[in-house]
Amino acid sequence: MTGTAAKASGLSDRLRRALYASAPYGWTLGGHPGGPLRATPIQPWSGDAQRGAQILKGSMIFGEEQRAIDPSLWSAGSEAWRAELHGFAWLADLHAVGSDAARRRARELVADWMARHARWDAFAWRPDILARRITSWIAEHDFFCASADD
Repeated sequence: MTGTAAKASGLSDRLRRALYASAPYGWTLGGHPGGPLRATPIQPWSGDAQRGAQILKGSMIFGEEQRAIDPSLWSAGSEAWRAELHGFAWLADLHAVGSDAARRRARELVADWMARHARWDAFAWRPDILARRITSWIAEHDFFCASADD
């Protein structure tokens, strides 16, 4: 890329980030949900019950990194670790445990993420992470929303 093209690309990225972080853009996201899904995908990979049990004990391990489930969870760790966390594929690990405690923990963590990331964030809303998160939420919806009244 030439110097001029690189500068233009950098400017474009900065403008896009400013737009996505703005209040007017946020207002466009507050519409009415479209209604129930007509079908939900089947999770093609089963989770790891041992990893799910670790989540129930209060920590998450991705690769060689382990972090406690605490208020700093969503911003701690390496970029790769945070990408795994924000992608929510670990919901399958809680599903592999299959208990009501696992369902409640899944709901707690999804609700916490939603409360902390209601506005656009460059990392959490990165397209590859967003795609994994949506896929995981839809695929595991029936698991973590079962018995949601408790």
